[in-house]
Amino acid sequence: MLKKLFRVITVLLLVLFISNNAYSNRKDTLITFTGKVYENKIDTDKKITYKNAIFKLVKTSVDFFVSNTADKTVVNCYLGNKIIYSDTVKADGVFSIPLNYEKQYRVEFVKENYYVSSVSINTKGVPQRLYKKGFLINTELDVIKKHPKQEQFDFDMMKIAFNDKRAEFLVDEAHSQYVQEELEAIRINVTKAVAIDKEVNRLSEETRLKYTNILETEKVKANQERARIIKNANHIADSILNYAQTKSQEIEQFASRQFIPTNSSAKKDSLKSNSNIDFSDGADMGLIMSGSIELGTKKDQVENARKSLELAKLKATTKMDSLLIIEREAKILAAENAILIAEQKLKDAEKEISAQNAELEMEKMLKNIMIFGLLGLIVLAIVFFRIIKQKKKDNKIIMQQKLEVEEQHKEITDSINYAERIQAAVLTSKDEWNKISKEHFVLFKPRDIVSGDFFWAHHNEEKNISIWATADCTGHGVPGAFMSMLGIGFLNEIVIENGIVKPNEILNELRSKIIKALVKNKADIEQKDGMDISLCILDKNTNTLEFSGANNSIWILKNHADLSSEEIENSKTIIHPTNEKAIIEIKADKQPVGAYVENIKPFNSSYVKLNKDDVVISFTDGYPDQFGGIKGKKLKYKPFKQFFLDNSSHSLENLKLNLEHSFNDWKGDLEQIDDVCVVAVKV
Repeated sequence: MLKKLFRVITVLLLVLFISNNAYSNRKDTLITFTGKVYENKIDTDKKITYKNAIFKLVKTSVDFFVSNTADKTVVNCYLGNKIIYSDTVKADGVFSIPLNYEKQYRVEFVKENYYVSSVSINTKGVPQRLYKKGFLINTELDVIKKHPKQEQFDFDMMKIAFNDKRAEFLVDEAHSQYVQEELEAIRINVTKAVAIDKEVNRLSEETRLKYTNILETEKVKANQERARIIKNANHIADSILNYAQTKSQEIEQFASRQFIPTNSSAKKDSLKSNSNIDFSDGADMGLIMSGSIELGTKKDQVENARKSLELAKLKATTKMDSLLIIEREAKILAAENAILIAEQKLKDAEKEISAQNAELEMEKMLKNIMIFGLLGLIVLAIVFFRIIKQKKKDNKIIMQQKLEVEEQHKEITDSINYAERIQAAVLTSKDEWNKISKEHFVLFKPRDIVSGDFFWAHHNEEKNISIWATADCTGHGVPGAFMSMLGIGFLNEIVIENGIVKPNEILNELRSKIIKALVKNKADIEQKDGMDISLCILDKNTNTLEFSGANNSIWILKNHADLSSEEIENSKTIIHPTNEKAIIEIKADKQPVGAYVENIKPFNSSYVKLNKDDVVISFTDGYPDQFGGIKGKKLKYKPFKQFFLDNSSHSLENLKLNLEHSFNDWKGDLEQIDDVCVVAVKV
């Protein structure tokens, strides 16, 4: 009956324990880590703020950023090396993870083609009185798109822990500041790498090949040096390990000989110096142990003798019996005193030996610590020496490469600057423009040092006609400049040497010469080399303008009263509401001057009767295609045309200044994307 009752009580206690433990576990899951994950990227055009780079726990529903939510992001929660929770973020970017108290978690956000963003969460240190309260950790963070110039980040994006003073989970501000500095350093390095690639891509094929060969050669040398250093380091490490093992064995043998006595006389002398115990010759710890056993036996014998003496006292009848009993009792008392003294001496001897053994063990341990510590310092010194030496060698290699690149860059820049002087020399001079019109301007802004846009002009004194062109060649920089040199040379040959003065015939002949110069086989046609051009011929005898264009139209700024009915009805004509000025557009043919046009057709000519003070405006697409403004969008042609209409009351000299100032204001801090060329001639 009692056994059954005991079993029932045991089962009930077990049930209560399991229930209480389950309830405790349920209470421990009252921490929820939730928030949103967004997409971001490394922006090489401006400083990375990474959501101000200081991560704060968000307690309101306010959106601080305009990033896209990072859907299809896999959220993995680690406890140690084990994944305890995994989920995929939906389109709204929201995630939610249940956490327990007194744990150290690591949460990773993984998205294809993005860097892994990780968050460290420490739930330790929360007072148990706050367990039932529960906590909500609400935050927002980014996954950053991968860039070919940057490897995976090696730091947590955020660290979160419990704050005792505020009784809530807070972000580690110092770590967030470190993240900000690291991201900014990454952005600067990526920007530099991209800029170097751009500069290398602008080099000639021969120079790029030379640059690539230098980098590959240095890379092979660096890998060979790295392999040699690793081999030497392994050899040194093996030598140090063998040396340490040998010395360790020698030290142990030395300690055994010096500090652990091995003969009985050493033990005896050591004990004699500190106690009055008298050991016989040859006494050792084994004899002490056997002596202890023998002492116990004698103690039993004395106790038995004491019992026999008590019986003898009861049986004593004569005086002689009493004398014998007194004599025996005196001997037993002496034996008992001797036993007590012997026991005390044995205890003192055991304590002394134990103390000496402990002291020896401590000395041995301290010597081992000193030896291994010294060996560790030697190893660290060798490692640091090798690292410093390798660092100096790497810095020397990098400095040499830097000097070589800078020298090559200087040579290339000098060559391009010389090419700029050559291009400036072949462009039309101001004296030649003055023969065409005293009032004119040319706004010429190359994107790089040399330009793929060009302008050309010539005045035929004999026929009293003026010819000018504005062209945009394929590409910009050095390739575009070569094409512009071809165009200028061909125009000089066609107009000045061959005497052709019809604009459509000039463009047809120009196209033939470009095809003959550039197309050597069928593959060359696919290169799409050529130019867009507007060509104007003004007959000053009749004030008639004859125009032909290849994808480049022209505008004419006129008085409203001088417009024909057809010009007024044209949808491209813009009339200013107050200053009585208007702009008409003369359309160009929808084909370039080049070798890549299918079904090549002859160019057409348009005729326009001009009046005094009319302004003929020709241009390339660099000005209207420039990005800028508040939204960073293209300027486009309509605002460009409206500018001339709004500033028609200014002289052409002031109009040029205003046009250049307006371009710089629109562009702002953005990069100029193309060459700019605008020409205006007043009749």
